[in-house]
Amino acid sequence: MPVVPPVSATPAPAAANGVPKNAPADQYAVKVGVDPVLRIPGPPGELRVWIGYPAYEPEYKDLKSATDTLPAEGKTAMVTPFAPGLKVEPNKSVCMKTNPKGSEVIFTLTPVESGSFKVGAEVALFDSADCSGAPIPKATTTLRVEVSVDRGKLTSKYVGELWEVFWKKLLEFWGAAVALIFAALLFLLRKRLKQWFGFTG
Repeated sequence: MPVVPPVSATPAPAAANGVPKNAPADQYAVKVGVDPVLRIPGPPGELRVWIGYPAYEPEYKDLKSATDTLPAEGKTAMVTPFAPGLKVEPNKSVCMKTNPKGSEVIFTLTPVESGSFKVGAEVALFDSADCSGAPIPKATTTLRVEVSVDRGKLTSKYVGELWEVFWKKLLEFWGAAVALIFAALLFLLRKRLKQWFGFTG
C-alpha cells in the first residue's frame, strides 16, 4: 500500500481529541479516521491512519477520528487495521519510514452486513529499515463506526424480485386454471359437440 505524503506541513489548530499540540517531540501522534456511515449497497469507505509529530496532525473534517500517542522511536512503522464484521483491504500497510511531519496510509472498508462495528489500527515501530525483527512499543487506537443500510434501494430491489416471482406464479396459475376450465367446458358440451360435428357413438 503506497504511503500518502503528509496532508499539510503547517501545524493544524489545536484538536479536542486529548493530544496537546505542544506535546514533546519524543511522542508520535497516531490518528485514525474513518467514514462514519457506510451503506449497503454503496461504495467502500475509507480508513486512514496518520503517524507523525502532534504539531502536524491533520484535520479529518468528514471522518470520525480518534488519536493516541506512542514513543517517537524507531526508523520504520507498519500499520495493521482491524475491523471485525467489515472487509478491509489491504490487511496491512507496507513498511514505511517514519516522518516527523507525518505519513498516512489508507485502507478501504466494505460492509457485508448492517450493524455497529469497532474499527481501529495497530501501529508497530521498528528499529530496522525493513520492519524486520521484534517491534518496539506500539499503540492501538480504536473507534466505533456505524454501518447503516440504505433500505430504500434494498426495498426496491426486493420488491422487484418479489414482483417477478409473483408474476411468474400468476401466469402459471392462470395457465392451469384456463386449461382446467376449457377441459370442464369440453366435458359439459361433449354431447352438443358430437351433434355439431356429426360424431356418433
